[in-house]
Amino acid sequence: MCMNVGLIYKFYLPIYGGTETLMYTIAKGLLKYGVNVQIITTRFSKNLPQEEVYNGVMVHRLDLYNILFGQVDILKLSTYSKLKKIIKDLDIVDIFSSTPSQLLIKSIYIARRLNKTIIWHPIFLPGRFKLNRKLILRFFGSLWDNIFVEKFALSANSIVTHTSIEAKYFSEIINRHNVHIPLYMLGECIEEVNIGKRRIMKALNKYGLTVYNYILSVGRITWYKGYDLLIDAWNLLEKEFPGLKLVIVGSDWGYKKSLLLRVKKYGIKNIIFLDSIPFKDLHALY
Repeated sequence: MCMNVGLIYKFYLPIYGGTETLMYTIAKGLLKYGVNVQIITTRFSKNLPQEEVYNGVMVHRLDLYNILFGQVDILKLSTYSKLKKIIKDLDIVDIFSSTPSQLLIKSIYIARRLNKTIIWHPIFLPGRFKLNRKLILRFFGSLWDNIFVEKFALSANSIVTHTSIEAKYFSEIINRHNVHIPLYMLGECIEEVNIGKRRIMKALNKYGLTVYNYILSVGRITWYKGYDLLIDAWNLLEKEFPGLKLVIVGSDWGYKKSLLLRVKKYGIKNIIFLDSIPFKDLHALY
């Protein structure tokens, strides 16, 4: 009998980010072992279908009312029954991230009620909100971490961490409550990709680049990704290395205009913004 595994996070491809790529890599790996994999995410754009097979993986997208601060998903009430129905057919519920998310809360709640095995990838950095520039996010973010993150950890059947700092943090929670929750450290999850030299040169020519002459940054163009700091740093770096280019790959989440104004203010010439590009091109650029 084929095992059914659901990977859950508020964003997924065609957004290119660390968590989204990690999910895709794990999904492709599970498929090779005959596991039935499904992605449960949000329909952050009305241009995306509610359901589709994307790069060989079944994707369910739940409709949203809004995404607060470009990060916190608010699901439509009509999606609750659909989410419950999907989770009901799963053997393992694999949930990613610990950032504020209604999909995260509902998924853990439903999975617990249905007695499903919960694997949680917190992707957590202790004290992460303390450095936020926005006072309201520093306050509510820290409140979220202090109250909910521990509750989520105690709700999981196993926790998968990616750094030693993260592993130490959740190990202390487990020991403090004297519970048995297996803790694993995944480290980097890398998809093996074979890209020929011809394919690489084709991609470089397509985007006006040359070998060893650019720096690549990949992720959603939104305020909390720190692109403003990257451009501040690039303003200094470009003066030292005028032939070097900065290539930013990612869809615009309402922050690109602000970044372009920053680039114009500094008079920076060698920054290239690319929207979501094909995976083969992205691998070639890497």
